[in-house]
Amino acid sequence: MTFQDYIQETEYAASNLIATIWHEYSELQNLENEIKKLQSIVEHQYRQAQSFMDSDDPDDIMLGVGIHWGTYFEEDKQLYHKNESYKKLQEQIQAHTYSIQTLCTGLIQIAKHGISVVYGGLTDCPDGRMVGTQALRDVIWQARNQTMHYEEGACRGPVVAVFSSLAAEFDSIFSNYNNQNLAFEIVRLLGWTSYASFNADLLTFSQASSSTQ
Repeated sequence: MTFQDYIQETEYAASNLIATIWHEYSELQNLENEIKKLQSIVEHQYRQAQSFMDSDDPDDIMLGVGIHWGTYFEEDKQLYHKNESYKKLQEQIQAHTYSIQTLCTGLIQIAKHGISVVYGGLTDCPDGRMVGTQALRDVIWQARNQTMHYEEGACRGPVVAVFSSLAAEFDSIFSNYNNQNLAFEIVRLLGWTSYASFNADLLTFSQASSSTQ
């Protein structure tokens, strides 16, 4: 089997995983942005009301009281209900986050399995593009291992080396390799926001396999 054959056989699974990952992430971001926007409006109006109530002018004081209670019964009430919904969602977010990480784990597994099936391991696999100072093949391979073993709290040397470099070069979140599943962070770092971007990366592994089959 060539890597191109493998890509074709896994296209349906990979494309659906990617679509689901980013759809759910987008929904979460939209909700957070909506709440932040409303929070900003409420805070501004309460500050405005307080400035009027601090005035020596009775009319300003009454205007401030009106703004205060108007905000309470309108925007603040909306915010309360949205936050209450958000609090309920927070309970779901943990499960939701786990779901996203699981989907990302599956996507990374598809990429890693291709290296295993076509090349039998890392040794004969082309490097692929560079991710900072590291080869894509190594990042994928050790990312898959990290997702499988992070709960043990003692990832092995190759995982530690790859993720320490990622932490130094990109984001300190990657230093948490012994504490959390970092599959989503890997997918985001690699820019796998569409099947086209994922496919382009996998195609960099197909050159050698195509010439040797």
